[in-house]
Order: sequence, then structure tokens, then C-alpha cells
Amino acid sequence: MALFRKSVVRYVDSKGKRTRKGAPGAIKKTVRLKAYYGRYRDQNGIIQEVKLFGDKTASQVRLAELVKKSELRQAGIEDPF
Repeated sequence: MALFRKSVVRYVDSKGKRTRKGAPGAIKKTVRLKAYYGRYRDQNGIIQEVKLFGDKTASQVRLAELVKKSELRQAGIEDPF
């Protein structure tokens, strides 16, 4: 179980407007996204990555719920609702 923020690479021109990578005068900028992401293993052992919330505490709670549900499913106890 891991909680993290993704970083993306964007290219901007000298005025700060987004542009293509190969455009003349393109400047590389690395930006961290506002939303948190969570990574956990589901009941089949496959690593899942989900977008959560902008608030860290709310994201931690939601990720813990997802992990708990996957563990219950792995044990054979599934909530139909």
C-alpha cells in the first residue's frame, strides 16, 4: 500500500503557454499533480493504481478502505453492497 503524488512533464514556451516537445524554444517543466494516488494489490495479486483526493488524510482513509475490501475478498468474505 502506497500513497503518492504523480509528476508529469509539460513543455511551455517563453510566455508560459503549453507547447509541443519539439517546438522551437520549448522549455521542459516537471509538475506535481494536486491529487494523491494510491497503489495496492487487489484480491488476485494484481497491483492497482487509483486516483484519490487532493486531501492527504481523506486519501489515506480511502486507500485503507480499498485495501480492507481486497483483503476481505481474498479471504472469501465479500460484501454485495
